[in-house]
Amino acid sequence: MKSFLKTILDELKILEENSKKDESEKKYDAYEHYVKEYNQILMKLKSSGYYESTPLIKNVPDEKKAAFGIGSTAEIAKHKEVILETQKLIKKVEDKLGIKPKREGEVTNKASRWCIFPLIGLILTIIGGAYLFGKDNGYSKFDKEKRTYADENIQFKKDADSLKVSYTTLLKLSDSLQKKLELYEKLDETSQK
Repeated sequence: MKSFLKTILDELKILEENSKKDESEKKYDAYEHYVKEYNQILMKLKSSGYYESTPLIKNVPDEKKAAFGIGSTAEIAKHKEVILETQKLIKKVEDKLGIKPKREGEVTNKASRWCIFPLIGLILTIIGGAYLFGKDNGYSKFDKEKRTYADENIQFKKDADSLKVSYTTLLKLSDSLQKKLELYEKLDETSQK
């Protein structure tokens, strides 16, 4: 019986896929075919003793059909009804088979679950590498500026030391000149007396 239900489930999924595709393309002229196909699948299930209380989908009356296959509101509604009823029947058959429906965004393949971990590791490695590169690059720029300022500071200290030496030399010369001037003034005073 499980193989029968799996076959029916496959047929229902194909019906759902095709009817949804036509709906997305706004092609409603095949809705009668979908109603017929849905009813045939449901009759197979009912003849096997499943879902006997589920009603068949009725066709749109001729007076409500659109001319030239464009799709009246009744035909469009019937098309959507086929999709909705097909989805309900798919859920019932999956429940009967014990198949859990996939939730949106759920990863069903175990291999793809395991692919996430190396991907996360790769991303963390790239982020860490970028951080360390930026940190190292920042330190090297800082160190370069620090060395430049240290060299300038050493040069300023040398210049200041040489200025101190020059200043002390000038002071000594000034003092010796002052003394000589005082000495000459004394000599000049004594010579004038």
